[in-house]
Amino acid sequence: MEAVNSEKLFLSLTLLAFGSVLGWLLTYKIAGADAGFEALAICLTIAGLTFVFQLALYFVNQDRLFYVAVFYGALGLNLVWFMFSLFIPIFWVETVPLLAKCSASGILVFLSIANLWRGYRQFADRWRSVGDPLVIGRVNPQLHTIDWEQIQKRLRYDANIFIPGLPQNVTSVLSALLLISMLAGLNFRTVYPVLSTFAWGVPCAVFGSFFFQLVGNRMSEASAINDLQKKLGFVFKIRK
Repeated sequence: MEAVNSEKLFLSLTLLAFGSVLGWLLTYKIAGADAGFEALAICLTIAGLTFVFQLALYFVNQDRLFYVAVFYGALGLNLVWFMFSLFIPIFWVETVPLLAKCSASGILVFLSIANLWRGYRQFADRWRSVGDPLVIGRVNPQLHTIDWEQIQKRLRYDANIFIPGLPQNVTSVLSALLLISMLAGLNFRTVYPVLSTFAWGVPCAVFGSFFFQLVGNRMSEASAINDLQKKLGFVFKIRK
């Protein structure tokens, strides 16, 4: 696994900031200047807390394999935030009923949890069938290292858009339709405010929640590393 460096932190900060500015601009265009600045304040707060968490992981211990896996999982939150920034303007559209906003939010939360769990479970399932990771990873007890890249090659993860209850071929077609819906929803926000809420909110929820699969995958990976460390009685370090 590649070590964490300052370039990845800078990329993270850039993506978080871009998502915040995007959320502000969309809200400003849809609901006016005051709403735009309120959205900007909330966006910057969320982005700032996310970056502080990533920064803490960066400084905790850069050479420990467990924390590196957690850090890469936290980086997945940047992609989640970027997509969710397209969803945020919904809350400042006065013509949209509260029930519609709550319904769109409920869809987002449900899909996010479902995709997080799917990513976690799929890694755990492959981990149980990979064989002896201590042999595959060529553990070096003296240096406290493991060739985690070799293990990752056995655990390749193919992420796909996931909507509970729908087969993958239907989900692929639906994803293309959702993209069209999202663009159409932004254009019809003044004519059909309730319909447009779902037209752009649901696609953002689906595409944003997809990246939770990557977060869940890394969480499961970090859990597997922690179990190995407990079994061996020492902490893995990044191979130089």
